[in-house]
Amino acid sequence: MLCVDSFVSQYPHTFLHILATFPDTPPPIGKLFPGPHLWAGAIITVGWALAASLTPAMKKGNETARSLHIAINTVIVGLFLWQIPTGLEIVEKVLQFTTLP
Repeated sequence: MLCVDSFVSQYPHTFLHILATFPDTPPPIGKLFPGPHLWAGAIITVGWALAASLTPAMKKGNETARSLHIAINTVIVGLFLWQIPTGLEIVEKVLQFTTLP
């Protein structure tokens, strides 16, 4: 891929940490649990990195990079909109089990 290869080669440990974190997280123990909201957030974060990595190629006039950048950001917006109701459910649960002063 355009500029992603150089990013991955410079920061391979970042991707290893991402891959190692989610499968090893036990189900609903503690505060982090793997669910659709968490996975969508992870995909959004990776999408941001991929879309940002395309900017140098877009500055050089690469139309493929521009189209890919737009497509990635469209997916990100869709995932973000999908996350709103699930995020509100999480907030409700947190407020339900939290004692406010």
